[in-house]
Amino acid sequence: MLTTRLPTVNVELAKAARTAGVETFVFVSSAGTRGFLSNMLPYSKMKIGVEDTVKSLDFKQAIILRPGFLKGKREVAHGVGPAGEALFNGVRATLGQGVEDKFAQDGEVVARAAVKAALLAAEGKAPSKYWVLESNDIIRLGREEWNA
Repeated sequence: MLTTRLPTVNVELAKAARTAGVETFVFVSSAGTRGFLSNMLPYSKMKIGVEDTVKSLDFKQAIILRPGFLKGKREVAHGVGPAGEALFNGVRATLGQGVEDKFAQDGEVVARAAVKAALLAAEGKAPSKYWVLESNDIIRLGREEWNA
């Protein structure tokens, strides 16, 4: 585990869930968490630490989502929220939805993907015990395969 101080809330939540007998734990991490520069960026180090903690807790099923920039309404303002949203709306308008999907996902699509993955895990259909969903998986489960 990294020596970087982990966010107590995420780690403690995972530990409490494990202690309470939760079998499937879902954590929303971030795209690029294990990427080229991840060991140099504090945010990525933190996400790596939480991911590693979740894995070490040995849930029956752990699902890690790694979305790009999260678009959509937020209860708490995000520093780059409006500018990022405008940027990725421009990317979509200029280059298409597929290009935007590589770098940004709507928060609702991410939430749907998390639910769909948990349902698949409950049915024994998860591809592995520690299932990591990258942006293409998130789009597939949260938009294309979602049936509300």
